Formats: sequence, structure tokens, C-alpha cells
Amino acid sequence: MNNKKLKHKYFLTKNNFEQLSDLNAEFFESAKLSLLDPLGLYLANDVKWIKLNQNWNSLKFPVVMGGKGQPILLLHGFDSSFLEFRRIYKSLKRNFQVVVPDLLGFGFSPRCATNEYNSSKIISHLIDLLKTLKITKNLKIIGLDCLRSEKVFVGKHLLSQMNALVRWKSKLLQFI
Repeated sequence: MNNKKLKHKYFLTKNNFEQLSDLNAEFFESAKLSLLDPLGLYLANDVKWIKLNQNWNSLKFPVVMGGKGQPILLLHGFDSSFLEFRRIYKSLKRNFQVVVPDLLGFGFSPRCATNEYNSSKIISHLIDLLKTLKITKNLKIIGLDCLRSEKVFVGKHLLSQMNALVRWKSKLLQFI
């Protein structure tokens, strides 16, 4: 294989990233049709694909968004997706502007071998997402099943970026 083919096959260009983003959204739409849980389907129908800035190669990321009121950010646990919140989403949506992203590298978020998936990147991704959505104050955050050090790290960094109230519960969600 010559170098031109190697570059085309293994190095992602802006166009390749856009194609990856579109393929990811198409995959999600087909996977959504196989959901058997009506609450999961209800939540999945509120997924928006949000295009982030150049820090993320203008990729689109899946974010469940619904409701009006004070913003509340729901963060799923390790090796999971936004579907983790299917049982409470409908209730929270009645009183809050609910935002449920798939964390960077998890769920249906685009993944490529060129990216690093660590706490710093996940936090940067969340901050850029919230800025894109113009959510900068009065944010409530609920995180599930995260490691203690990760929770503290995420909480401190998000608090330093915006006026946020952080609540973490392991395995048990407490309504705010």
C-alpha cells in the first residue's frame, strides 16, 4: 500500500469527521427502532445532534434535550449512555430544561482512534457543550455511578466554569 492510500485510509480529515458524525447519527436512528422499552424510546425521540466547535472537529454529539425551566444536566455512569435516565426523564422534563449528553467516548457519541478519552477531555467536552447550548448559570447536575475522584474532578471544573449546583448519588438518584 502506498503512502497516499495510507493517508486516506488512516488519517481523518475534516470531511471524514463529518462523514463519521453522519454515520453515527444514522446508526443511532436505526438502533432506536429496536428499543423495546417505551420509556427508552420516549427519551430517544428527544435526541438532538449538537455540532460542537473546532476543538471537536465539528463533530455532532447526541444530547437528549427537553422541557423548560431551570437547566439540569444528567451525567450517566461508566460504560453507559443517556438511556440510563429513561425512567426519570419524562418526570424531570415537566419542571426542568433537561440535558442528557452521552459522555465523550461512551454511548452513541462519536469515537475515533485519534482521540483521547480521559477526565480532562470529558470535562472540556461538557463545558463546550454547555457553552454551545448557552447554559452558563443556575445549572443543576446529577451524576450516577461515577468514581469518587472523577465526581470531584468534574464538579470542581464545572463549578469553576459556571454557577452550578452539583449533586452526586451512587446507584440512587435523588430528585432536586
